[in-house]
Amino acid sequence: KRNLKSSHLDFQVRIKPHRNPSRNGLTIGFFDSKTDEKLGFLLIRNSFYNNNTTYIKDSIKWSTSLIGMLVTESHRGKGLAKIFLAIWLRFSLNLGHTSPRSEKMNKPLMAYTLQHQFGFMPITTNGDGGIDIIISPLSVVASNSNHSSSTAPDYEPKFSIYSPSGKRLESAFSFNDLRVQSMVITTDPPKPPTNTQSEIFSGQVELRQNNHQKLTRIKASFECPDNLINDGSLSQKVDDILGLQSLYCNSTESNQNIDCQSSLEFCIPNNILHNALFGFLR
Repeated sequence: KRNLKSSHLDFQVRIKPHRNPSRNGLTIGFFDSKTDEKLGFLLIRNSFYNNNTTYIKDSIKWSTSLIGMLVTESHRGKGLAKIFLAIWLRFSLNLGHTSPRSEKMNKPLMAYTLQHQFGFMPITTNGDGGIDIIISPLSVVASNSNHSSSTAPDYEPKFSIYSPSGKRLESAFSFNDLRVQSMVITTDPPKPPTNTQSEIFSGQVELRQNNHQKLTRIKASFECPDNLINDGSLSQKVDDILGLQSLYCNSTESNQNIDCQSSLEFCIPNNILHNALFGFLR
């Protein structure tokens, strides 16, 4: 439990076991430091493997898998989802020997963020390749495009999804999935953009109209390639999102503000952070 502050943020991060600890689940919760209101949370599942027959600390490869995420409805549209993901990844990078991945992802915007902003790649070794879709602002969807139902949705969609392969997305998403994620399925491809205006959906991902044809894989698991971790690319992406030049930790042990520009640890040594994330696996 530590504070993270910037000119725009002041919240606490709390880690606790999920209700089903036998599955190695953890909840990373984010709370307003002043009101204690929950801003959102991540669900992750951690594990490790060791090719050696005996326990050797440096030979162990730790894995932290994203299961899901929720931003409290009253705080959506503020860019918190991307920040929550970046904090989870910063945890992984600080600890080292840790592979960040995700379990099967059925949320298009989160899948877009993992793939196009953090460089995650689909895992296809399990034989389930997922579905490629195009996520588009409603402004680039043809006005006469057919939706997934014969009647207009009873909610206000913020973006559309389209499958260029012709796969029927109706079987991949329930009506409740569409409503909760504020999206609509279209059967026609998005029309070419007329300008480069940006549109932001749920504060989670920015889709520029001149890049709206990017393919995003859904219904698949993802992992971050080792080369992005080893060459510092992922670390730079994370630091850019968190704006580490303006962040600092507020230590509860003293009244001094500790500069965390070079290493975001929430004023907790990495060994304690490691125990919080992986200690229950021992």
